[in-house]
Amino acid sequence: MVRHTRDQPKGFPVFPGFPYSNLLGVIDIRRNYPFVILFGKILMGGLGSGRTGGIPTIERTDCLVLNVNRVITPVMAVLRRQGHTRIVEGDRAEADWRPINWYRDGEVWAQVEVKLSLGAGKGTAELRYDVDHFSRRTGPQHQTVQLETLECHYGGWRWFWICPTTGRRTTTLLLPNGAIQFRSRGPGGYKLAYQSERNGIDDKAHARLAKLFRKLKAEYDGMDSWAPRPRGMHRKTYERIQQQIEAQEAILDQGMAHLFDRLQKKYPLPKGN
Repeated sequence: MVRHTRDQPKGFPVFPGFPYSNLLGVIDIRRNYPFVILFGKILMGGLGSGRTGGIPTIERTDCLVLNVNRVITPVMAVLRRQGHTRIVEGDRAEADWRPINWYRDGEVWAQVEVKLSLGAGKGTAELRYDVDHFSRRTGPQHQTVQLETLECHYGGWRWFWICPTTGRRTTTLLLPNGAIQFRSRGPGGYKLAYQSERNGIDDKAHARLAKLFRKLKAEYDGMDSWAPRPRGMHRKTYERIQQQIEAQEAILDQGMAHLFDRLQKKYPLPKGN
C-alpha cells in the first residue's frame, strides 16, 4: 500500500525535522518491504532491505537456464525401461533432435533443440536454436557441448556439462539476454547471480512465510495473514508450522524496529519526550 500525501502520513511516527512535505510515498513496511521514498529516492531501508547494483541476476536478464538433468533424464529413463542402469564401455546411446521449450504467458517464446550421443562416462550434445531475446536475436546457432559423468559417493552416476569456455563441470548452462552462446556462470563465464543470492534478510523472511503458508494451503498476503489448520493435517504439524511462522514474523519485526531506530537517529526526538 502506497499513500501519496504532502502532509504527515497517518500512523507514521513523529520525527521532528523529518521533511514530510517532500514525502512522495510511504510503503507499509509490515506488508511489503521497508523503505521510505524521499525526493524520488530510497531514503532509508530496514534490516536486510536488499542490495542494489552489483552484477546482474539470471532472472532480470531473462536468461535461458539449460539444466543437464532436463536433457539427460528422458534418455536415461528409456534405457532403464529397457533394463539398462547405465551405459557400459563400448555401447552408445543416441537421441535424435528433441525440443526444449521456455514459456511466457502460456506460450513458447524460446526453444532449443538438443541431439545427444552418450557413451560410457562421456557424451556430446548438439544445441540448435534461434532465440528472439529482448535486446537482439541470437540468429541461427549450432553449438556442441561435451558431457561427462561423475561417480556419486553413495552409488550411481551424475551427468555434467563441460562449459565450452571454462572447461569446468556444471549442471547448468546459461544464455542471457544479448548473448549468443551457452556458457556456465562464474569466472570465465557469465558474471550472473541468482536473485535469491542478493535478497536481504527481510526478503528471505517473506519468501519463507509464503512457503509456510503454502504448506497450510493458504495465500500469504503480508504480516496480518492467518491460515487455519487444513483439513487432515495433524495438530502437532500445524503447531510446528505456526511456530516457524512466528519466528519469521519476529525477524520482520526486528527489521521494522531497526528502521525506526535509524530514523530516530537521523531525526531525534526533542528532549523530554
